[in-house]
Order: sequence, then C-alpha cells, then structure tokens
Amino acid sequence: MLMHPDAMLMHPDAMLMHPDAMLMHPDAMLMHPDALLMHPDALLMHPDALLMHPDAMLMHPDALLMHPDAFQNTLVFSQK
Repeated sequence: MLMHPDAMLMHPDAMLMHPDAMLMHPDAMLMHPDALLMHPDALLMHPDALLMHPDAMLMHPDALLMHPDAFQNTLVFSQK
C-alpha cells in the first residue's frame, strides 16, 4: 500500500497545551480538619496484654548443671 510522503506529518501546534491545562483548584490540597484525629480508644491496651504465663519463668531442673570437668583447669592452677 503506497502512502503519501506527508501522510505522517503533524501540524506544528498539535502538541501545544492550553496554558491553564495544569492549573489546580485552590482547594484541591485542602484536608478535612478531622483527617488526623485519632479515636480516643486507639492507644488503649487490653487489660491482659502484659500478663505472663505462670510457667514463663520456670527453668529446667538441669539448667544449672555443669560438666564435671568444667573447673578442672582452675583447680590445677589453684593447687600451685
């Protein structure tokens, strides 16, 4: 299909924009006065939030047991 050589040419003003095209309404950025208000209960905590399980601090009976050789070197030095 043959096309006229000027078929794709565009008028020089084709991309020009009206000077007011980007203007914004003066109130466009205004915020409702209540926009940042917080619900009075927002920071309230459940009464049980800090409760701990009764077993939380229990330790395994063997937790403090040490290997019998743990102080072997110390005893050797202290015998000098």
